[in-house]
Amino acid sequence: SAFAESIISFQRVSKGSLDAGNLEAMSDALTKVTAEMGTTAQGTTAFAETFAPVGEQLGMTQSQMLGLSSAFEKGGVSGQKAITAFNQVLDGMHGSIRDGGRQFEAYASAIGVTNEEFKSLMENDSTEAVMQFFEAIGKGDTGSERTLDKLGFGVRTTQSIRQVAAGGNLRESVSAAQAGFGSGATGKAAEAAFSGLNDTITKTNQSLEHLSEAAG
Repeated sequence: SAFAESIISFQRVSKGSLDAGNLEAMSDALTKVTAEMGTTAQGTTAFAETFAPVGEQLGMTQSQMLGLSSAFEKGGVSGQKAITAFNQVLDGMHGSIRDGGRQFEAYASAIGVTNEEFKSLMENDSTEAVMQFFEAIGKGDTGSERTLDKLGFGVRTTQSIRQVAAGGNLRESVSAAQAGFGSGATGKAAEAAFSGLNDTITKTNQSLEHLSEAAG
């Protein structure tokens, strides 16, 4: 199905496991987050694929990536400009840890922590750091304006970052995706949609297993 294929595609790009058990657990995460956020599976995975490489470098889990992506889709900011802006922020945060300097200080200042605290947060929970950054920018106050100026983004990118930040719902969405992982949400949704068809879960699992075998 298109749903299962979207999971396979995302797992490949994000370097996630393709074994049947993990695919089923990821199916649960995607089912739960899209149901709670009112987003689509294909839209969520498609956006997540665009930042999966840098997300993987930052140590994000696949569930966290799906959560972030679903939040942006819900906020109506999943177009190419938003994709470019989000990737520039992630690249910037990643590079600032490596290179230090003005950008490093600007990111730390944006979320109200010391340089060392920011470095520790990025190394231990980069998703939390990303959420705190967009929450800070989303306030739209003079502090957030100064932060964007210090980071040196162009006018168009800055506008897109503001739009992404204004979308909100990051914590709710990430929490839903993480809670959904391995929860059996896929089977529960199938039962609710097709009550009386007791073989739905089996068919879904078989489909994922076949796709896993085809993926190698």
